[in-house]
Amino acid sequence: MNYQQPSHSAQIAKQRLEQSKHISENETLDSIRSLLPSADAITRLRIVQALDKLGTKAALDILVTLLPDEDQDVQQALRDIFLRRLPRYTKKLHWAVLKGDLAQRVAALNIIATELGPHHVPILGICLRAKQPEIIQEMAAQILQAIQTPTAQEKAASWRQRRFEAEAETRYNQYVQQHATTPHYATPFMSTCGEYQVVNHRQAFANLLNHVREGKWGDQQKAAKAVHRLIRTIQGIPYEDYVAIRQDFIDVLDDSNYVVRWVAVEALARLGDTQTVPALLTRLRDSAWTVRVAAVRALIEIQDVAVVSQLVGMIGDANTNVQEAAVEAIGLLGTVQDVPLLASVVDSNLESMVRLAAIEAIRRLHGEVGAATLLKMLGDPNPTIRWHSAMTLSELADEHYVHEIIDHLEDDSRPRWEDKRVCDWLIDALKRMDHPDAKTAIKRWQSASV
Repeated sequence: MNYQQPSHSAQIAKQRLEQSKHISENETLDSIRSLLPSADAITRLRIVQALDKLGTKAALDILVTLLPDEDQDVQQALRDIFLRRLPRYTKKLHWAVLKGDLAQRVAALNIIATELGPHHVPILGICLRAKQPEIIQEMAAQILQAIQTPTAQEKAASWRQRRFEAEAETRYNQYVQQHATTPHYATPFMSTCGEYQVVNHRQAFANLLNHVREGKWGDQQKAAKAVHRLIRTIQGIPYEDYVAIRQDFIDVLDDSNYVVRWVAVEALARLGDTQTVPALLTRLRDSAWTVRVAAVRALIEIQDVAVVSQLVGMIGDANTNVQEAAVEAIGLLGTVQDVPLLASVVDSNLESMVRLAAIEAIRRLHGEVGAATLLKMLGDPNPTIRWHSAMTLSELADEHYVHEIIDHLEDDSRPRWEDKRVCDWLIDALKRMDHPDAKTAIKRWQSASV
């Protein structure tokens, strides 16, 4: 049969769909499939409406094949169908995102981008995996970034960081091959009468920073790795030349390109020079959160304990990664006097990764004054918070709270083995205490557990 006349194709589709009550669904759908290659926009729109009314799995499968349709009315109809908050429609849309052909996947992601619903975050996270096509990864990352939830933001940021690192080696090797015969790149220090020519070294850094500034994403990471390798070689050069190179990196901390600032901060971290601390402190207020995190980690590397007071303010940063880095830094550079602050972070509404960092910081600082808060966290709804709190309590073994620990173990309001990890760590805490009530509680617990 010939369907070359568009004026009749819509009528034919309508007739066949009306006959679907008298013939099998498979025959109806086969008939629709045969119409699609030559159907005009009006016919395709009516087919979409009919398939939606049919609503079976096979009908939805055909709708997925229509996702890349170029007609705006057809696209709008498909959006309205697949953005319904009904499980079978959402499931089929997610199927299209992961398993359709490339055009269908792009079209499905475009539909999700019009809604930005947080229930799409898990499937978008799967799209970021390394085996997915680059265009799918990039679209998924952009959509996640537009979804205003911490989980979506974290997934997008983590993917960009992984991509930044994964592409680095290939681009770096290409850069080395291109410049392998360039003296200032291959050998930063050219010897003349036994004296180092630092000009070549500074030029190498300048060239690499330009590559970071002007290159694509992968080029930037490769050049950054080259900078980090070269920075280790300047420790033994004459002091005045070392100071000049150090100043080169301090100067680019104000560069308009955040990746250049990021690379410069990481380079100064590798120098480990306390003279760079004032410049690094200015980057704690950088507009890019990646630079702020790098600045915090650089201060950790330099081990300047005087900066702890500056890091305290970073706990209030808008970015979760910066908050976590600041808390970690306080645990590494601070003292037991910082434990009350860390305890307040644990007992807060901040993201769990930040609270966990605070628990770890309390453990590092042997902060027994934080034990009361950790005991409170044994009832936290997040199991990871409970486990880490109990583990830290087992190391602190603070006898001031022996009875609170015993009471928690013997709490009859919940099943004894509701959280075995917590119980085991609390028993370890009691075993480390030289307290008669602790010994009695251990025997009672062991007897009841047999």
